[in-house]
Amino acid sequence: MKFFGIVADTLGDELGNIQRIGFRETQVFPTNNFDELSENIVKAFIKSDNPFFEALNAKIQDVQLFPVIFRHGKNKFQITLGPMEKVQLQQMWGPSEDLPDNALYLDVDYYSIQPDRTSDLKLLVADFINKAREIDSKVHVGITDAVLNKS
Repeated sequence: MKFFGIVADTLGDELGNIQRIGFRETQVFPTNNFDELSENIVKAFIKSDNPFFEALNAKIQDVQLFPVIFRHGKNKFQITLGPMEKVQLQQMWGPSEDLPDNALYLDVDYYSIQPDRTSDLKLLVADFINKAREIDSKVHVGITDAVLNKS
């Protein structure tokens, strides 16, 4: 917010229309067991006891949940999550021995397309960041409770 304030003070109304404003956080939560993590995600988010899944007579082995886009007032947010192995994480971020062997990948992208600039730009951004952090916190707590604490 500090650096945005400098830009807003310098450019003021010259910024023109804002196409998109966003706050994105990607986290990786190490876990010991990939299969158990996948099972926890399925239990928490997939209704697998319906006729479709029962007719398949097969167990879900791996799952990439979402992306799901939610509306939050005038803003939206997208959650993408799923279990990942080290190789998958390395494909995203490059080779690194610091990455865990198994992890829950969580990406939360809170955004607004062409936000209304009727108010002061600094206040608009500050309000947006507060809402984004609120949602990010709720997602983090919800995922922790529904998936990570079940292991």
